[in-house]
Amino acid sequence: MGALEAIQADAGAKEQRQDDAIATLTPLAREYVLSKQALTRAIAALGATDLERIEKAIQVLDSKVTPAREFGAAKEQLQAYVRGARTPDRIAEVTRAFKTAGIPIPE
Repeated sequence: MGALEAIQADAGAKEQRQDDAIATLTPLAREYVLSKQALTRAIAALGATDLERIEKAIQVLDSKVTPAREFGAAKEQLQAYVRGARTPDRIAEVTRAFKTAGIPIPE
């Protein structure tokens, strides 16, 4: 990779981090914040035997993505979808994916 490409890649990564920070600051109604917290607790409760459920949820969310095959990486990949859900509609989509995959969501 040349110097210019490296600079462009670094600038793109910085811009994405800034976009993520701004989106994190976007207000959500309390019910949606609670929903995202429940999804995070659901991920935390998963064990290594739940890898297939994690993979299925990821595939429901984006059929073009190849789920990670290592348990910790797969959990992080799924958590990224929860973090990225910044609108009520997207939070509902992620919740449906968990339910479709058979991942229990705590109340």
